[in-house]
Amino acid sequence: MLSPEKINLLDNFSRREISFINPYRVLAVWPTDIPVVAWLCHAKNKVILITAGAKISENNLSSIAWRKDTEQENWRTGSYSRQIILGAASYDDLKMGVRSDDFRSSIFYCGFSFLEWDLAELKCFHWETKELCHPEFLVNAVELKKCFSLAESQNFGDFDHNKYKWQLWPHSDERKYLDTVKTIKDDIRRGRYYQLNFLRYFGAAPHEQNENNRPSLAQKMYLASPPYGFWLEDKQHFIFSMSPERFISITPENNSLSLNAYPIKGTQARHESPSQDQNLALKLLKSEKDLSELHIIVDLLRNDMHPLCLRRSVNVISSHHMRSSRHVHHLEAKISGTLTSPCYFTDLLKYLCPSGSVTGAPKKEVMVAIEQYEQRKRHFFMGNGFYFSLQGELHSSVLIRTLYRSFLEQDKYEFAAGSGITIGSDPKQEYQEILTKCRILIN
Repeated sequence: MLSPEKINLLDNFSRREISFINPYRVLAVWPTDIPVVAWLCHAKNKVILITAGAKISENNLSSIAWRKDTEQENWRTGSYSRQIILGAASYDDLKMGVRSDDFRSSIFYCGFSFLEWDLAELKCFHWETKELCHPEFLVNAVELKKCFSLAESQNFGDFDHNKYKWQLWPHSDERKYLDTVKTIKDDIRRGRYYQLNFLRYFGAAPHEQNENNRPSLAQKMYLASPPYGFWLEDKQHFIFSMSPERFISITPENNSLSLNAYPIKGTQARHESPSQDQNLALKLLKSEKDLSELHIIVDLLRNDMHPLCLRRSVNVISSHHMRSSRHVHHLEAKISGTLTSPCYFTDLLKYLCPSGSVTGAPKKEVMVAIEQYEQRKRHFFMGNGFYFSLQGELHSSVLIRTLYRSFLEQDKYEFAAGSGITIGSDPKQEYQEILTKCRILIN
C-alpha cells in the first residue's frame, strides 16, 4: 500500500502570468499535431489546457487514492500525485464494474505543464513542473508564443456562422423511437424497473468539410459556454462535450474530505423573452413528472454513496433547484457525504459509475435493458470526464451533449441525446426533448 507523501504540490510547479487571450481563440489555432486535452468549466470560470503531457496506464490509475490527516498538505496519493490529471472514462468500461484492467477504452493524461485561464479575472497562467519526465507531447515556449500570436488575430465575432454550422441525421426514424419508448413504458408497468435513460444516436458532420475542424468546434464551445465542458482529441479518440451536468466532486471541508454528487433531470428549452423564459423555468420547477424522475435518481445516488462515506454522513443538501445554461433549463439536486480514508479512484468508479442520471433505476437491470433497446455500445456517450487538480481535489462531468469520433473503429462523428423514460412519459414529448438537446450543436 502506498504511503502518503508530505509534500506541497504547488511547490512542484512554477507559475507565471502571461497575456490573456480568449482560450477559444487559442483552441481554434492549436497545432493539429498536438492533442487537445482541456477542461472547460464555465461554472467555475476556469479553463485548463495541457501543454505537455503523457497517457496514464491502467495500473497507475488504480493507485490513485485520497487520504486525509491533519499533518498532510497533499491528500491525493499514488501515481502522478504531483501533476494534474485530465481524462475520460467510457460508459462501456464503467458498466462492467471496475477492476485494474477495466480501463481498456478510457483515456487519461497527466499534465507536466498546462495553461490555466481565469475567465472572471481575465487572467492566464502557464504552469510548468520542476520534475519534467518524458512527455508524449510538448508545446515549447516558442510554439506557445506563436500560437498566442496567431490566436490574437482571431475574432470570433467575424466568423461566418453558416460556414461553421454542424448538421445531424438520426440513425433510426421517429416511429422506431416512439415505439421503443412505448415498450419501455410497458416494462415499467410490469415492474422491471422504474426509469430508463434511452438514447437516440445521430450521425454528425460540419456544414462544410474541412481537414481541420478545430476552428468550428472552438466556436461551438465558445458560443455554448457549457458549465462543464470537456475536449479530448488525440490520434485515437475525439471527445467533445458541452455538458451542463456536474457528476461528483471531492473537496476539503472542516478537516475532512467531502464527496458530492449533482444529478440533473428535466429539460426545458429557454426563450428569448425574459418573462416567458421565467415562466418556462417555473413550469419545470412544478413538473411532477420531472421532479419524480429527479427524486428517483437522488435516491439511487444516495444509496451508491453510502459504501464510500462515513456512516450517517450522506445527506440530500438540495432535493431540487434550477440549473440554467445558455440553451436549456434543468432541475438539479445535491447529495453530500464525508469520504472515508483512504478512498481509491477505482472505488469511486465501482460504486458510483455509470451515473444514475444516464442509466435509470435500479441500475443493474436498466443497464441490461439499455443494451437490449439501443443495440450498440455507448462508447464515451454518457461516460465521465475527470479533472484532478494540483490541490488534490477531484471534479467531474457527465459526458452528455457530446460529439464523439473513434479513429480506431470508424471515421465518422456521432452525437447522442437521451431522456429519462418513466411511467408518466409522453413519447412525443420525450422525442421533442431530444431535439431540444440537439440545438446546442446544430444552432
